[in-house]
Amino acid sequence: MIAALTTLALALAPIILQAPDGARPVLQALANPAGERSGLPQLVTAADGRFLLSWVEPGAEGAMRLRFAALGTEGWSEARTIAEGKDWFVNWADVPSLALLPDGTIAAHWLSRVGADTYAYGVQISISKDGGATWSAPVIPHSDRSPTEHGFVSMAAVDADRFAVVWLDARARSPSAHSGDGHGEHGGGDTALYGAAIDRDGKVGAERIIDPRACDCCPTSVAPVGDRLLVAYRDHGADGTRDCSIVHVTAEGSSEPAVIHADGWKVDGCPVNGPALASRGSEVAALWYTEANGRPRVLLARSEDGGRTFGEPIAIDDGNAVGRVDIVTHPDAGWLAVWLERGDGGGEVRGRSIGAAGELRPSVLIARTSLERASGFPRVERSGRRVLLAWTEVLEKGAEAGGAVPPPRVRTADLVFPPPDASAE
Repeated sequence: MIAALTTLALALAPIILQAPDGARPVLQALANPAGERSGLPQLVTAADGRFLLSWVEPGAEGAMRLRFAALGTEGWSEARTIAEGKDWFVNWADVPSLALLPDGTIAAHWLSRVGADTYAYGVQISISKDGGATWSAPVIPHSDRSPTEHGFVSMAAVDADRFAVVWLDARARSPSAHSGDGHGEHGGGDTALYGAAIDRDGKVGAERIIDPRACDCCPTSVAPVGDRLLVAYRDHGADGTRDCSIVHVTAEGSSEPAVIHADGWKVDGCPVNGPALASRGSEVAALWYTEANGRPRVLLARSEDGGRTFGEPIAIDDGNAVGRVDIVTHPDAGWLAVWLERGDGGGEVRGRSIGAAGELRPSVLIARTSLERASGFPRVERSGRRVLLAWTEVLEKGAEAGGAVPPPRVRTADLVFPPPDASAE
């Protein structure tokens, strides 16, 4: 089992704190076990209420390693290494992750190279039944082994014994999938969205195509709703439109893709900016970035019927959106969204709560970071009323003029909400 929790005292760079104002939350810096040059954070909540933070950092002799630590009421556990390798594909947007079954069984995924091409890589998944002390030999969820892209994975428990795994798969673009008629380094096919189930013993079920044509490299998102799994992703229309769609996946099959909202964003190339989902009973919120009509925006749309239909979206950004979104529910604040905004001095990780009726609360400046790819995607997760934030801090200037620039590092903070009746005091 995970070792006894201990409190760590690690130095944090300055974080902008938001003062209380009615129901406005307060940001509290929280040290974590991730070391220098760490990045690609992900968060998940365990059934016992602990947060699990995963990240990637350099290992020995040029290797990279996937690590994680648990955060409970007494502090962080020691950091544990899940896997390490020199043949990994490490990318700012295609991020390793964890998922948990109700009994605490953990699945972890990362990416490894399958060929000499830059974007030839595949998915590896390992299982731990003892809280992360030991891990199984990795399995590959996709039957295809061609030297092309397989990534942008989302995972979630679908019942007490199985994980659902979805990923983007470019096997149809591989030259081997065609009769010597490929275009450039790839064949003439499309990137597809695939899915499969993996049980607690690492047995991979039959894979299925969820959508035969999806955007090539935008992160995906999943959310359980009853006996269904909702899958959100950036679609790729025949006319070049790259709006976000949703699919309902059950044991029997998948629904037809449905556009969450017809933004009409046409872009020549993948924007590397996928959607995020959160669910609470039959309520679902979808969050995504768009530049339709030349206006960069982060939009949120809500559904009250389990994601079958969505209302008109509302813009939740502060006017200079970059995207890279995440969202969770909160019992007091409705929905909590985080995203990257363009500020006067570079990038800003910002957060905002959105009420049950769609009312926008004041945004919170969580941290300053770079707009470069290395800053990655901010993350938010909830356990009860506690909210944990994670992001990669990338500073472009030293503490003093001419000072050395600190290396990237995963940072974390608590976002504390006043009691529900605090605004009435």
